[in-house]
Amino acid sequence: MVIAVLFASTLALLQNGLLAGSIIFCLGLIGALSRRNLIVIILSVGVMIQGIAVNLVSWSRYHGDAGGSILVALIFVTAICKAILASVLIKQAFVRSGNLDSANWQTIREATINRTVDHEIPLREISEDTFLSKLIRRQR
Repeated sequence: MVIAVLFASTLALLQNGLLAGSIIFCLGLIGALSRRNLIVIILSVGVMIQGIAVNLVSWSRYHGDAGGSILVALIFVTAICKAILASVLIKQAFVRSGNLDSANWQTIREATINRTVDHEIPLREISEDTFLSKLIRRQR
């Protein structure tokens, strides 16, 4: 009787963990596919990674081994590397184009590849008094 109750509670814990991880992953996927701002896209990918981490920890706890938890620690390290690389790429995209629209990534390509644009990039004037524009001018 006690074993059946423990198995039912661990199975319910696994189901709740997998459900929560799947919901978090789907929210990140929706955010990544529906936005054009580079910062929001990269944050949404981070949310997707967190959903995967919740699923791995749930499976690891259910099976009673530390393999999933160790893999989650490695995922966190790669997420930190992703954040560092993304910040550099976002800065370069802003320096080249003046805004953070993902359609502007077309300007950062090899010279031999033809340009393909799914939507026209809206032309906007950049305000000279923004914090980021002052920071970029100071670095030049």
